Amino acid sequence: MKNTNVTRRFGQAAMLGLGLGTGVMLSAGALGLQDDDAVADPAAAAPLRMVLDVAGNSYTVKDGETFDIEVEGETLPVTIRIAPTRLAELPEVSFEFPREMVYAIDDSDPTYTSWELNGNDSLLLIFRYSDEITPQEVADSYVEGISNMFEAPADARSPSTIRLGDKEIKGTRLRIEVAPEVPLTQSAYAIEIAGATYLVVVQDSGDVDTGVSPEVTTLLEMVNRTWKPSL
Repeated sequence: MKNTNVTRRFGQAAMLGLGLGTGVMLSAGALGLQDDDAVADPAAAAPLRMVLDVAGNSYTVKDGETFDIEVEGETLPVTIRIAPTRLAELPEVSFEFPREMVYAIDDSDPTYTSWELNGNDSLLLIFRYSDEITPQEVADSYVEGISNMFEAPADARSPSTIRLGDKEIKGTRLRIEVAPEVPLTQSAYAIEIAGATYLVVVQDSGDVDTGVSPEVTTLLEMVNRTWKPSL
């Protein structure tokens, strides 16, 4: 039996006060708020500071700064750099993503948990369900719900695939307009991992008509390369 509550669940984290009530969230690039001259990595303009404790001594340094530390009477040059990726650890799987993306978790609903990774043109949403629902039910309900809400025509849908680790997952790509002249695509893929149902939604607002934007390509390549189900 199809779970009619699935579509309702996607909209709990609408961003920017838009009140969209769906799994659609607009990045700065989609809204035209992105400054082309802005620094892609905020840390490059305002370097992160770190504290290193060594043998009872504390050193406060900036990302990439080289400094000297004293270890048993010997002076050693040390450089600390922040890795270009962050690690998302979900119950059944982990993966890396670009560190400049905004990362958020929402577990306020007992029936599912969602993870959100937001960039300029890219948005990755992952939902994990705690109740009994099949991947096919989740995928069908999501695509139908988004299609109906934005009155997407039948030809707005097309087959799509995504590779996560050693698995290729079939899904649906949907082209929608969330506002006049604000088109974007969402691709939805459902998968079962260690008995849990996951829905992976990839949103692209950077290159809707000609293909996948470079930012989404980079994100998906990284997620695929580092996707590791828990043992």
